[in-house]
Amino acid sequence: MSQIDPVWATVAELSRAFGERALSPVEAVDALLERIRKRDPAQHAYIAVYETGARLAAEAADRAIRAGHRVGPLHGVP
Repeated sequence: MSQIDPVWATVAELSRAFGERALSPVEAVDALLERIRKRDPAQHAYIAVYETGARLAAEAADRAIRAGHRVGPLHGVP
């Protein structure tokens, strides 16, 4: 994984990291899902977390970015 921590990164930082291929959407989603798994049992901030859908969307965005088909600056940002 890159130097950027996707849990604390801004949207602009994530977008730039994806564009530079310093971080992938899959890495970002995995980090965020892990944080939710660790913290939410105590915080109850989420009613539902759709891990499979989030991971599939991140994988699709990652494939598109690697193929040079980035749709826009928010493409891949969870």
